[in-house]
Amino acid sequence: MASVVKFPSILGERKYESHNVLTSITDKKKIIASASSISVQESIQDIDMVDRDNPQAVAEYVKEIYAYLLEQEMKFAPPPGYLATAQTEITSKMRSVLVDWISEVHTRLKLANESFFHAVTIIDRFLAKKKIAKSQLQLVGIACLLIASKFEESYTPCVKTFLYMSGQTYRRRELLEMEKVVLNTLKFQLSNPTSITFLRRYARIAGMSNRDRYLSFYLAELSQIEYKLLSFAPSMVAASCVLLSHKLARMEKPWSHTLRHYSGYSESDLSECVKLIENTIRKYNSCKLNAMRQKYGKERYYKVSSSIDHM
Repeated sequence: MASVVKFPSILGERKYESHNVLTSITDKKKIIASASSISVQESIQDIDMVDRDNPQAVAEYVKEIYAYLLEQEMKFAPPPGYLATAQTEITSKMRSVLVDWISEVHTRLKLANESFFHAVTIIDRFLAKKKIAKSQLQLVGIACLLIASKFEESYTPCVKTFLYMSGQTYRRRELLEMEKVVLNTLKFQLSNPTSITFLRRYARIAGMSNRDRYLSFYLAELSQIEYKLLSFAPSMVAASCVLLSHKLARMEKPWSHTLRHYSGYSESDLSECVKLIENTIRKYNSCKLNAMRQKYGKERYYKVSSSIDHM
């Protein structure tokens, strides 16, 4: 069994007792419409044609699927700056510590990337609706990861494993009760897209190498730590990670016409989000949070975190 992931003490010990405004759906429809208006002279590639004989790729419907996801992505998104209005004890720094810890637990349990991104989304949506005490934050985090793993994984680790990973800080009934509270607060609405939903699509469109793709994944995970990035739509964060990865790789043309066509974003549309992600990298490189840096510092990920340590 994986070892316990110690939760940082910034949130207090557990003691037992008896900029941008969120993109609207209307704006999204405009983005989708503008994506199809790019001149054919710019030689847009139909990247789904290669999968036309693969029934699992649903090439006939994939464009419509992602158009629908673009419309849906902001439907249940937490409002920017929600901590100031919905919480009295939880700060953005505490949220960052929690997200980094969730990343480490997620890695130790060998869960899919989707489980991590979904867990963070559930955490933010829940905290935007339900006030909690500082001492409950770790419990909320592990409950949200449990819920996300049930939604995303083929095999979900048992409750006992999640309790063990949190250092036996909570009892089984407490975790299951918090799971119910989260689900009821969100009215069991869990199918919202996240940054990773769009990132996989954009990385495929860009034809990224394994190294560049892992770099974009690392940037996307780092983006989950930065509270201010909640002001941007998940699709915009994903597109910005691809653009920044290309810039870091010193590509001559980091944002192609094909990427603009399928994402609906121009390079200038992404400039503010890219700048904030760059600031997040610098901030992360100088702080004590290191779960993601360690993960992407391994050989299997081409040590991409080490390549941007000195930005």
